Amino acid sequence: RTYSINIDKELDYAQCLMFLNIYARLIGFTKFLPYEYCVVDEGQDFSLLEYMILGKLVTHGRISIFGDLNQAIEGDGIKSWGELSEVITEAKNAQVFTLDTNYRS
Repeated sequence: RTYSINIDKELDYAQCLMFLNIYARLIGFTKFLPYEYCVVDEGQDFSLLEYMILGKLVTHGRISIFGDLNQAIEGDGIKSWGELSEVITEAKNAQVFTLDTNYRS
């Protein structure tokens, strides 16, 4: 109720993500075999809530995220790569690599 989620009606995308996050924290995904690894392209367009759910679905938060914050098209996308360590708490460590040369032909 605090998050305005009415489970008697069809949930919109944001409400579904919030429901999954609450469910994962309270009950967990006990009958779900987590993915071993995940690759995210255009990672700047994912929201923190989406990353929070991904962290619960991938073993130890093993996620490779590729993106350019200067090319974001979604308003609710992340503002800084540093924000990810706050929501993907399952990861034991994180590394950021910056490409300063364009290799596209």
